[in-house]
Amino acid sequence: MKMRIIIVGICTIICCISCQDDWLGAKPDQKLVVPTSWKDLRALLDNTRVMQAGYPVMGEMSADDYEIPSNFWNSLAATWEKNTYIWKSDIYGDNSIKGVTDDWAWPYQRIYYSNLVLEKLKLLSPTTAADVEEHRRIQGTALFQRAWAFYQLSQLFCEQYDPAIATSQLGIPIRLQSDISIKSTRATLSETLEQIVADLSEAEAYLPALSEKGVRPGKTAVLSLLARVYLSMYRYDKALDASERCLALQDDLMNFSKVDGSRAYPFMPDNVEVIYRNIMSSSAIFRGTFYVSRELVESYEDTDLRKGYFYRVTPQGTIYRGSYEGGTAMFAGLTTSEVYLIKAECQYRQGKEAEAMTTLFELLRTRDPDLQKENLANGPDLLQRILLERRKELVFRGLRWGDLKRLNREGTYATTLWRQLDEDRYDLPPASKNWTLPIPEIVVDINGMAQNPRQ
Repeated sequence: MKMRIIIVGICTIICCISCQDDWLGAKPDQKLVVPTSWKDLRALLDNTRVMQAGYPVMGEMSADDYEIPSNFWNSLAATWEKNTYIWKSDIYGDNSIKGVTDDWAWPYQRIYYSNLVLEKLKLLSPTTAADVEEHRRIQGTALFQRAWAFYQLSQLFCEQYDPAIATSQLGIPIRLQSDISIKSTRATLSETLEQIVADLSEAEAYLPALSEKGVRPGKTAVLSLLARVYLSMYRYDKALDASERCLALQDDLMNFSKVDGSRAYPFMPDNVEVIYRNIMSSSAIFRGTFYVSRELVESYEDTDLRKGYFYRVTPQGTIYRGSYEGGTAMFAGLTTSEVYLIKAECQYRQGKEAEAMTTLFELLRTRDPDLQKENLANGPDLLQRILLERRKELVFRGLRWGDLKRLNREGTYATTLWRQLDEDRYDLPPASKNWTLPIPEIVVDINGMAQNPRQ
């Protein structure tokens, strides 16, 4: 019982990890439990089953880019999946482990690994130039991974950042040590985001310019994530700077006219847009019968090649097939296309409308060969177009929920979500407390930390 309390008390770092396919070929090795060498530390960070899988899925499940039939919803075995879909106050219901889902456990396991690597790294003394370089890359990778996991958690289990009150908003437990006996407590949201930025800023100094095959992060991964974080904080000047520095290193875009749309899944994991690979955590909803929102599909022009490459139309509804993993696994990593959209939005919000239009067109002309720059909107309509293109381009990558949350603070773009299941309708208005997901109850109970209020 004591061991169980310790493990759960550190946010279920090691327990409750789903079995997933070894999608990048790295095999976990039991001898790495006690790392003692450069090779061991690198192997921990190269364990793709831990470090590049399990991007939280509950945000995507809560968002508005899809729907599921009532009979399929009724057949779902997991209470938390059924309740997440309809934004129920008590998501976890009568679950015996009260909500210890992959969305909480996976990121904290990555944080545990990262902290362990950073601690063990201090015990190794580089003696050659190669050792020094490996030391730097390992340190930078561990810092990036920790920041990446903290960010994922903050998007689900924290309120939307409000600069006026961020020092009093609740953040997540910021674990910076691997010692599992240390009790978890919630930091403020301001402290949470400051730690993410600090980790990324330090990681940038240690890493090479480009990511290695999208698996080992480089400065491009750091800068693209930093741009995403600053965007969520409404720090448009900082997000613009990070996006521009990222694109200065890697600005490749696919020409969709040259993509083989006859393939069941047109996009490959090694395509030129991928900066860093990550796959979303598994869920019965996205393994089963889900259909893309009709509103979303109809927002694409007929000449937009994404409409055919991202989706397949069936008599029952539209199926998604556009993952950059080249299969059913949902890509949730970092890409140049996202960075272009961050750059365009921040240029507009910084009063650089002409530059924003140019940046947006640079992306869209690779998707729609018939698009003319002069046909893009001006003024406020341009920002609306940029935000729409974020939804259309970054669909099912784990970003829509965070975008909805941040835009809810802008009255013009605030959104009420709704679901229809048979005769029952469920609504999620912009001011609802249910935009912030609850921390697993067992973690709250054992640590005595504050739970996110629901209604």
